[in-house]
Amino acid sequence: MTRLRTAVTAAAVSGLLLAAGCGTPQEVKELSTLQVKALGQSLAALRVQSEALVVLAEHAAASAEATIAAERSRLDERAVQAIAEEAGRADAVATILARRLAAEASFAAEQASVARNLAIIRAETAELVVFQEQAISLDAAALAQAAARARDALAEAQARREALAMSLALVRQALAIVL
Repeated sequence: MTRLRTAVTAAAVSGLLLAAGCGTPQEVKELSTLQVKALGQSLAALRVQSEALVVLAEHAAASAEATIAAERSRLDERAVQAIAEEAGRADAVATILARRLAAEASFAAEQASVARNLAIIRAETAELVVFQEQAISLDAAALAQAAARARDALAEAQARREALAMSLALVRQALAIVL
């Protein structure tokens, strides 16, 4: 009789332990869901910021190009005026032309810098978009894996419940025999 009671108690305790081990705590589920949501929102905000950065960079580049063009035009007018004033002096005209050519080289360097910076911003933004798409793909894969794990955990929990039900049935039978 004592053995039977020990066996029944052991079965009941093991059944309770199995039942206690079933399922993921709600806090973990909520945290994971919140993390996925937050990551999605962060990626969306990052995409908007990236697009805004490109728009601002293009605007700044267009503004810089316009400033360079206006400065070129202004220097051209001054050079033409200075050459007209110094028409009789070849050395003065040569100096004016040399200064204008130096300014033109400076303008070309500035334009190249603006174009290079804009290209870098566009390339970095494109790389960021690829990263975002990969992150979204990874999120989808992670969610699919999590769903598969959840299905497995549910199947395992169901198996544990069935084992617990069988254990309880055995306990009831044993108690019926003992009593």
